[in-house]
Amino acid sequence: MLIAAAIAVALAALALPSLSGSGQEAALGALLLLGLVPAVLAQRERARRLALEAENLAGARFRDFAQVASDWLWETDADFRFTYVSENVEENLGYPA
Repeated sequence: MLIAAAIAVALAALALPSLSGSGQEAALGALLLLGLVPAVLAQRERARRLALEAENLAGARFRDFAQVASDWLWETDADFRFTYVSENVEENLGYPA
């Protein structure tokens, strides 16, 4: 609603014959900016969704590999704490994963 009002004001400013050239340029700039904001927000949302899908796909690939691998597989964080241990480790050592 606010964007529609701003567009109406900018269009009205363009219609004023007494408006100087720089005022018309500012009104055109406002229209351009208001027109681009939704497109930029939509592009950011698409990029966020694609990144999330890629992350989910990578996680699924990792889980699939861990399930079929006969090796022991583990993951640690920056402090070298275990964040993931494959089922093979639990089966062979008897410790819960």
